[in-house]
Amino acid sequence: RDEVASADNLFITPRQVATCTVLVVLDLSRPWAALESLTGWLGRIRGRLDEVYDKFNRRGSKIPSQLRARAKKSFGSKRDDEASIDHTGISVVVAANKYDTFCDEDAELRKIMARTLRYVAHTNGATLLYTSGRGGGDKESRNTLGNLRHVLNHYLFTGADRKLPSKGAVQTDH
Repeated sequence: RDEVASADNLFITPRQVATCTVLVVLDLSRPWAALESLTGWLGRIRGRLDEVYDKFNRRGSKIPSQLRARAKKSFGSKRDDEASIDHTGISVVVAANKYDTFCDEDAELRKIMARTLRYVAHTNGATLLYTSGRGGGDKESRNTLGNLRHVLNHYLFTGADRKLPSKGAVQTDH
């Protein structure tokens, strides 16, 4: 994780920041580590973006503010909690993987974890999805992977400037 996050040429460069999408994958088979992993990766993303945005600001570029405004617009700007959402300016997708192993946990633990992940993703302007790690072809696994594919295809090929259509199968987290 440290090698990828610190490699400037692999992780968010000034040239690609306007079209960048970052996928953070959490392992729900280890629920005690999921929140630390998520906040750690979001911190690394923000740290790298601060460096990139600083380079733009030193040149007098308005790209950082334009990217944040674009993210705010596509996320929806008419919200009661608008002031508590800190947009990065890029598309961040959080995939909580191995939900099939996590769904066997205590109902109260699932509810707390789901609310916590939802809150952290929401306040960072990220998209949260649950995926199943099952190799089998069951319907739930196909739906969760189909939803992830739909979201990634949207951000990669349609662009972050357009609102994500709610096309996939409905996901419930607890």
